[in-house]
Amino acid sequence: MKVLIISANRNNRPIPVMPFGACTVAESASAAGHKVRLLDLMFERDPVKTVEKSVHVFKPDVVGVSIRNIDDGNMFEPVHFLDKPALLVSEAKRLSGAPVVIGGPAVSIMPETLLRMTSADLAVLNRGEIMFPEVLSAIESGSDPAAVEGTACIRSGKFECGCGREGRSSDKFVFPDFSRWLDIRRYAGRMAAAPLQ
Repeated sequence: MKVLIISANRNNRPIPVMPFGACTVAESASAAGHKVRLLDLMFERDPVKTVEKSVHVFKPDVVGVSIRNIDDGNMFEPVHFLDKPALLVSEAKRLSGAPVVIGGPAVSIMPETLLRMTSADLAVLNRGEIMFPEVLSAIESGSDPAAVEGTACIRSGKFECGCGREGRSSDKFVFPDFSRWLDIRRYAGRMAAAPLQ
């Protein structure tokens, strides 16, 4: 399948953070045999137009959206980041007609809220490099991707979470080839580093 993964994080203060998770998920999906494109919105002037163009050109079968931050962490004057990913998800759904799967740290923290805000079809909780290829396999085979443990969805207005194995680990550590997925020079020019957990 053709899979478009969108890294929605645009917070670049104090420095831009390379989307390690989105790159890892892209690498895993590619290793599972899918044709994957990663769209990093960090340096895009008009993220909505960039998403529109990518969906039009690539015509994905599935769209994944990585949501890194809920807010900027400032307790006194917080800036919230969730309205823009919600717009990106709705645009990706409208333009592609493809299932939209959300993931990333913010989604693992508050999956129900983000599913309702974005109207995404499914949320992958925690280990996206393990879960997302399983979700893609389910979609490709025509089975229910929400049956994959470690995912969540909204059905008939109710939040459903199959959280049985979301914390499981794998004996295969995936370290992405950042230069395959990102414009490394732009990050290096801003003194960015790859985050590790």
